[in-house]
Amino acid sequence: MKLPMNLYAHLSDSDQEKLRTRAKMLAQTDQKQPAEPPLEVMVVRLGQAERYALPLSSLVQVIQTAVFPLPGVPSEIAGMLSWHGQMICVLEAAHLLGLNASTIETTTRVILLSSPHGLVALQVAEILELASFAPSSLGPPMVGRLAVQAIYAGHTALLEPAQLWERVMSLVSE
Repeated sequence: MKLPMNLYAHLSDSDQEKLRTRAKMLAQTDQKQPAEPPLEVMVVRLGQAERYALPLSSLVQVIQTAVFPLPGVPSEIAGMLSWHGQMICVLEAAHLLGLNASTIETTTRVILLSSPHGLVALQVAEILELASFAPSSLGPPMVGRLAVQAIYAGHTALLEPAQLWERVMSLVSE
């Protein structure tokens, strides 16, 4: 079966020109996948000068509150706080990550984070900024660093709240 040389011979010249124009436009359209949305984070200071980022998607609230110390618990646990009638374990994030802790007062800034397992509270030295990280700019985590998901620009570690929660559970059960 022989096909006609020009399948569009039955169309008018103006209609053929419209089809050629559309074909050219489609051929020039960028077929790349849309860029991944940036990762929105809160950058905090832990210890003396370490920078860590927490995903805003897991941020529940930042509060200035009293943390009630608990006797006989590991140094990674700063104490407890009451939030809307719920008692929440507060982690001393610097100790948890093996850093030299800065001096933090009894009333301190605490970041409440959600994880698939529940709320976790982190006591931090300072909130530095809100930032956006391009996923492609994240490097691999440092080997052996608890809850560090990735490194941004060589100086900011991205924390994974679910792993922090798992560490809380392991500390409490010891």
